[in-house]
Amino acid sequence: MTKNLIAICEYLRAKGMHVLLCDIPQEIPAMRKHRARIKKLNRQIRQYVNRRKEEDADKKDVPQLRLIHLSDGSLARTQSLAFDGQHLNSAGYKILGELAFAEALPLMIKAELPAWLGMMNKEGAEKK
Repeated sequence: MTKNLIAICEYLRAKGMHVLLCDIPQEIPAMRKHRARIKKLNRQIRQYVNRRKEEDADKKDVPQLRLIHLSDGSLARTQSLAFDGQHLNSAGYKILGELAFAEALPLMIKAELPAWLGMMNKEGAEKK
């Protein structure tokens, strides 16, 4: 499974896209029976992300690979899960969205702010 995940991430990064990757929440009650497998997959995901960070440390302007930690228990609360105990409900998706936003915001600012400022300067110059 991690080979496919890595291939997808590498493909997206080769196309110049930043990638936000989530680990697998293991504290969700319905997932506890798969805890050993999930821990192994999460370890492989973390190793991949850390390896890419080390390889990319000296490179400038490469698409980023960021890890969103879902295995920290933030989604384990029953109020964030749907009736089946496996899938997120609106409260769970809100948590996921906040975690993703926190990781994506620095990337968005780095990419969008110069473009926005350029547009503002262009409009200001046209008004003069």
